[in-house]
Amino acid sequence: MGYIEKSKSLMSFKQFLLESKTKVNSYVKLAGPGGSVELFNVEYDGTSHLIEVISGSGLSYQAVSSGKTVPSDMKGLIKKYEDVDRYKIETTKMDPKTRGLITYIMDHSHELNLGLENPLKNDFIKILTREISHWTGSYSKGSQGIDKITAVRHPYYKTYRKDYDQALKKEKGSTITLYRGVYGDIVDEIEEKKSLPIHKFSSWTGDREHARNVAKYDKPKGEKKYTVITKKFKPSEILISPIQIEDFEHITDGLKREDEYIVISKTKRIKI
Repeated sequence: MGYIEKSKSLMSFKQFLLESKTKVNSYVKLAGPGGSVELFNVEYDGTSHLIEVISGSGLSYQAVSSGKTVPSDMKGLIKKYEDVDRYKIETTKMDPKTRGLITYIMDHSHELNLGLENPLKNDFIKILTREISHWTGSYSKGSQGIDKITAVRHPYYKTYRKDYDQALKKEKGSTITLYRGVYGDIVDEIEEKKSLPIHKFSSWTGDREHARNVAKYDKPKGEKKYTVITKKFKPSEILISPIQIEDFEHITDGLKREDEYIVISKTKRIKI
């Protein structure tokens, strides 16, 4: 493996481990006639996986199982190696090299064709895809949006939130400036109250000119009032945007044309 060589110092290697999404819950190394076998109960991307790494004439690895059955599956596999293949437990403690190996395998699972299954993540993606693809709303009074997206109550959302916050911060920083075109009587209300009535989930854009065009050209015939709202948001206030993360590209790609960001609001009005 090349991951050790890529770490030019102990500090960079530690950083490599810290930045990984891999958490090892338990580890067993067995030695026997065919070489050694290492079993890892790994938590990765919100799901537990049982990973088997076999060292003999070469190095091979596979995902044995995923989900709630991983602890019992690991016990069963240990028993099989002990009773049938005459292997013995050598250690249950990982050294840095072993920690680096499993971290590398998990972080490169797609390239290595590890075949990880994550039913919880798959279900979340399915729900979010459906809800975003049916994203509808009215620009009436400049308040396009909806009050219900069930994906934010999904068990996987917490994991998604953490990953997406990191992606947004890396790409955009700690605040993101967005724009929203509004028209009609709401313009006077905004100027008077210095706030905008908003749905829990609303559509914004990173392109000021696009927001202006929406307000100017989508307004009803004869309507003269329109304006563009500028507002800074934290990454945690963005549900989805053109910024990509792995496995969600099919959703984020659909938002690129209008540079659209779907904002989450905890209040019915936001200050501007």
